[in-house]
Amino acid sequence: MNSPRITVITPTFQQGRYIEATIRSVLDQGYENLEFMVIDGGSTDGTLDVIKKYEGQLHYWESKPDKGQSEAINKGLTRATGQIITWLNSDDQLAEGTLERVSKLFSPQIGLVYGDTQVVLNSGKSWTNKADPKDFSAQMMGGMPFAQPSCFFNGDLIREHNLHVNETLHYGMDYYFFLQIFCLSDAIYAPGLMSHYLFHPQSKSSLENGKFADEWARIYGSFLREMKMENKHEVRAFMKQDLDVLPFKIKKNFSESDAQNSFFHFLNNQMKFRYENLELKMTRALLKKIQEDFPVEFKIKGYQKIKLRTYLPKSVIRSFRNKQISS
Repeated sequence: MNSPRITVITPTFQQGRYIEATIRSVLDQGYENLEFMVIDGGSTDGTLDVIKKYEGQLHYWESKPDKGQSEAINKGLTRATGQIITWLNSDDQLAEGTLERVSKLFSPQIGLVYGDTQVVLNSGKSWTNKADPKDFSAQMMGGMPFAQPSCFFNGDLIREHNLHVNETLHYGMDYYFFLQIFCLSDAIYAPGLMSHYLFHPQSKSSLENGKFADEWARIYGSFLREMKMENKHEVRAFMKQDLDVLPFKIKKNFSESDAQNSFFHFLNNQMKFRYENLELKMTRALLKKIQEDFPVEFKIKGYQKIKLRTYLPKSVIRSFRNKQISS
């Protein structure tokens, strides 16, 4: 058995409708050196019946109350022995052949491997979200430029540095976790589909955009503080909570231009979150800052159209979005 061990951790709670497809997507990879764990938070909706159906093919599973997704992932990370690790939420699926492809890409210097994601709506409509490796360092500082289920990380690295998911974070824990890994190692983009991400009405990505924005801002501000970057004061203007003291471990040297360009990606991500959450006044403030500091990007990306939409009634914007999703 020459293939590196890959650990897949699936945190779940009350996802009986989706979890079997998630489990099958992992097992059907046919990967010979797989360590697969399911950490359930004490579901009562049939999830446990599905887990027990496949328990003979799982390395470990449990079903007991926990503090949420972050704690569940950490339970898996504590047990993980894989040279390569990922977590796959119980409403997402791996694309065919992903584990075999990823197994050939890692080396001791590589901390992250990421790829493309198919976003799937309940209606069946889908599109491919292609990760953009251009300007990756600045993107990674200012947000997360790939979808979490299409990212795999170096197990030896996280054990060496005792990295875990921050359990005080519930919306930005993946951004914080992957940013820490990136501050310690290199990342590579592997073009091609790695996962299917189900975007449904009950998902956090559908319901909690404002909370994502709050936590991402605190993480980015904390990172800038560790980097001793002055624009942390500008970040504070778009925050609803003060900075956390997060223990970043930074071994890499980042260029001044990367650090400065990361502010554009931060503003861009915050604008998207706030607009999705219909925080229209905050959206306009972010767009104004982008226009002032990054006028070329403002023009190229057509932000003026979004700015005009923020003056529409919220009911009109909701109706327009619902029409787009159902069409």
